[in-house]
Amino acid sequence: MESQNKFELKSFVAKYKKILLAFGGVVLVAIVGLLILNFIHSQPKSVVQEVSVEFTGYDGYGEAKVDKKKVEDTIRRLAYQKVGISEEHIKGLLSGDLSMSSIAGLADRVNQAERLVSGVSIDVDPTQNLKNGDTVTIKVTVDNPQQSPIKPEEKTIKVSGLKEIEKLSESDILEQYPVTFIGFNGTAHIKLPDDEAGYSVYQTPSTDESYSNGDKISLTLTDEFKQNLLTQGKETAVKTVTVEVKDLKEVADISNVKQAIANNDTLIKSRLENSSYTTYTTEALKTYARTSVQSGWYSSTENTVSVFIVTTYKVTEKQKSGDSETYYVYFGYQYRLKSDGSLDLNSDNMESIGNSFSKPTDVSNLNARLEADGYKELTVK
Repeated sequence: MESQNKFELKSFVAKYKKILLAFGGVVLVAIVGLLILNFIHSQPKSVVQEVSVEFTGYDGYGEAKVDKKKVEDTIRRLAYQKVGISEEHIKGLLSGDLSMSSIAGLADRVNQAERLVSGVSIDVDPTQNLKNGDTVTIKVTVDNPQQSPIKPEEKTIKVSGLKEIEKLSESDILEQYPVTFIGFNGTAHIKLPDDEAGYSVYQTPSTDESYSNGDKISLTLTDEFKQNLLTQGKETAVKTVTVEVKDLKEVADISNVKQAIANNDTLIKSRLENSSYTTYTTEALKTYARTSVQSGWYSSTENTVSVFIVTTYKVTEKQKSGDSETYYVYFGYQYRLKSDGSLDLNSDNMESIGNSFSKPTDVSNLNARLEADGYKELTVK
């Protein structure tokens, strides 16, 4: 009986030897395959291709904008996989599913995964002042490459797609940001513009008034203006511009200026009235005018122009006692310039001016004082 069993076993082995060998080979291949897959999965993975870089702006002043959201999600996914978090839970974590916080043991694994990638950094350099054709480097750095699921590596990309920048000449700047003058020939004020962002285009000159036709003014561009140009895709090598004053009208050509001058004679008579003790003799000498801008002379806002017209007088003052003295004064008015170019002669809108409290005896000193205040001699035909 025993010999029969041995025979049957030998017969079974002989019959199925090939099958057993084949089965053993399959198992071996499967084991080796699993080992290879496990080895592959345990190796750090490349994420540099996931870094998205967009180039924006203008050639020479471009910027590299990096969208790290996609690559950060990839890094988290790889870390979660390495610590054994299921695919279902990974999807929930990446989507911000709040229910993930209630799953037992998941928080510990998440913390473990976060520690694995805490030393991973992604840098893009350079990111500013780029021009087409420049090379930008994307670098993935890993502090603990032996444990991290992320592979340290780098790649380079070429900058492209930046817009061409527009070059502005001096004439371009003056055309786009014109300088104007307010007032009249000899007493005009300069009006400087702001750019689209509200920056001053030109530096304020040392003198802002008393400009005449034919004057040439050198204005320096502000740094703020030139920097703001770059944001619009423009630049200029111009540092200063030259502006010529022209087309200013004369105060003498104002339609009702003669009446304004006549008002000065009426004013001095009201201020120096004769009495039983004192008499005055007045002689009109010269008439002067100047202008002022009452609000925001340097800005683009609407301005109100005032015209000052005064007359100098020689005054002889005699006392009843026989004493007398001679001195010089000026009197006049400040007028608002109306939209039609005439003076507002409404007495409610006129403001008298003069030096009735001082009595200079040298007319040249009085004239010099007026000229220092911006007055110019006015001659009306």
